[in-house]
Amino acid sequence: MSRALAQAVTWLEDGVCVALVAVTAVEGSTPRMVGPAMAVHPDGSAAGSVSVGCVDGETHALALEALTTGRPVRRRYHGPSESTDPEAGDHDLPPDLLDLAPTILCGGAMTVEVTPLTAADLPRLRAARQAAADARPLLLLYGAGEVAADLTRLGTAAGRRVVVVDHRAVFATPQRFPEADEVRVARPHRHLQELVAAGRIGGDTAVVVLAHDAQIEDPVIEVALASDAGYVGVLGSRTTHERRLERLAPRIDVEALARLHGPAGLDLGGVTSAETALSILAEIVAVSRGGSGSPLVASTGAIHPGRGEHRGARGVTRPGVPPTDIGPHPGPGAAARP
Repeated sequence: MSRALAQAVTWLEDGVCVALVAVTAVEGSTPRMVGPAMAVHPDGSAAGSVSVGCVDGETHALALEALTTGRPVRRRYHGPSESTDPEAGDHDLPPDLLDLAPTILCGGAMTVEVTPLTAADLPRLRAARQAAADARPLLLLYGAGEVAADLTRLGTAAGRRVVVVDHRAVFATPQRFPEADEVRVARPHRHLQELVAAGRIGGDTAVVVLAHDAQIEDPVIEVALASDAGYVGVLGSRTTHERRLERLAPRIDVEALARLHGPAGLDLGGVTSAETALSILAEIVAVSRGGSGSPLVASTGAIHPGRGEHRGARGVTRPGVPPTDIGPHPGPGAAARP
């Protein structure tokens, strides 16, 4: 869920008018997908960002201007190789100064819309916030150890709905996992069976088994590999995983067993629980986005191909979450969205 959208709702609930900056269109390689990107308070405070720095300053200034005028503003930013079209109204600069207009350095182009919002916009923004929260892909963690705690923090930051499950009540507590969306005391495989039966497991779901106990992990791995989960990973050394495969081979067919990521994670050389969690999340991202997991310096081509798509472990391409329609609020000078 967009931090900008969440913060905009909070400020509006406090009775403060807010300017919400949304990316409404992208072309080529850009640092942002479409959707709410930055919320700006009248005192200048801001949550979120539009880019990785190249146009944030100007969009922040545009947001403060929109709060003063009460009118929405639209701008298109492009890479330095693209010429500016004065008729498109990109910038209010003389022709001889167009080369000084803010550009994005990634080579693509992006259109942003700045919309001043009032308390009247709260109902639809709350609905948009809830829809964005519900649309987050699931990250299911079975086992409530330290790696799970670090993976919960990282997974939440990466925009996933994180659920932690353990059969031991002393470990599966909200206090140990404050960032988790849900913490359950249950048999892991039974919990997963319930989600499968409810149709809640899809190609963008990631299942990570962290129990490190054959009696717990084997049943949940069987259920996970029989489901549509796009990523199924399990913690353990290579020797442990070899023994695990020997145990599972009589019960799971070869094709399904080949989907199991074990040991889970990319080879980052990490040793701490946080580094282990980072390597696992990195692999989840690579699998879901169709990345190679190789260093970018060793690869060629676009860094952000196929914006808005999730690529599951079975090669199924699923559309991403559509942009949130924040729209300009009805009022003087409000323009219709394209």
